[in-house]
Amino acid sequence: MMNAIITTLALIFPAIATACAYVVCIYYPQQAQHNLRQTLLKTLTIGDVVVTQGGIIGTITHQLEKTYILRTYDGSYLEIIKTAIARRL
Repeated sequence: MMNAIITTLALIFPAIATACAYVVCIYYPQQAQHNLRQTLLKTLTIGDVVVTQGGIIGTITHQLEKTYILRTYDGSYLEIIKTAIARRL
C-alpha cells in the first residue's frame, strides 16, 4: 500500500513541478510586461516622443480614439494605431 502511494507521488511530482516552473518563469513575467505596456499606452500624451514597433520615431501631435497622429523629424505626419507604439523616448 505504501509503495503505491510513493509511486503515485513520484509520477505526479514532475507534472506539478513543471506547472509551477511555467507559472514562475513564463506567466508572471509576461503579466508584468503586459501591465507595463498598458500603463505606457494609457499615459501617452500629446508632445511625447515615441518609437513605433516599426522603428519610426515621432512626436504625438493628435490623439484620436484608436490612433495617434505622429509628426516625424522630416515634417511628415503619420497616423498609427495606438498599439503600434513600442516605447517612449
